[in-house]
Amino acid sequence: MQQALAANTDLRAAAGNIERALAGQDYADAARNPTTSLQATTTYSRRSAEEELRPGKALSNNFVYGLGAGIAYQVDLFGQISRTIESADADTGAARAAYDATRVTVVAETTRAYLDVCSCGREIAVAQRSVALLEKSTELTRALVRAGRGSTLDTTRASNAQKRVALYRLAVLTGHAPEDFPHAVQSCDQEPQLARPIPVRDGASLLRRRPDIRRSEFELHSATARIGVATALPEGHAGCIDRLGRTQ
Repeated sequence: MQQALAANTDLRAAAGNIERALAGQDYADAARNPTTSLQATTTYSRRSAEEELRPGKALSNNFVYGLGAGIAYQVDLFGQISRTIESADADTGAARAAYDATRVTVVAETTRAYLDVCSCGREIAVAQRSVALLEKSTELTRALVRAGRGSTLDTTRASNAQKRVALYRLAVLTGHAPEDFPHAVQSCDQEPQLARPIPVRDGASLLRRRPDIRRSEFELHSATARIGVATALPEGHAGCIDRLGRTQ
């Protein structure tokens, strides 16, 4: 499981989506804070005598410096900022739920592939024991096998092929070649048993734990919040507020 989780590229992409959602959340939160600006200028020119309160006096060229500072704060009169933050928070929750869903899928597929390897190994062992019993049976049984009773051998060949496919699936999931697997994996002939029952509990708690449902709920929440952002400014007030410079 640890190898599969470390090698899976979908999980790395899902983790990157979480980082992107967190960055968007920080950007949305920053809109609640005041913004400042600082501007410095310099020019080489001749100021007028009237500007220097010395009419009629010839002035020489000099460097003129200017410095300006400003501060602005957007008043969230119609809830535009709060709805943007709400949407960003929901996007982060959806990204986390998508990561959890991908993790569950990777674990489930790795478990299924490993169980297939062990199951096929058990079937191969059963088929081989059946062949050994046939070899020790009477001439009548040997005659029946020669006459077409070859099902056990067919089962052995089919199980070997299925086991090889399961090993290839494990290779893809864990990022290894099938021949690099430990001997215990390749020679597994008995499926692992649960040490205790899975604590599923009631259906409502199961639904609350499912990451795909949580992701859908967060995506719905984000979509409704974006609708609130789009409808936060009435048409009649948007132009006036824009001219006052209180919103973007």
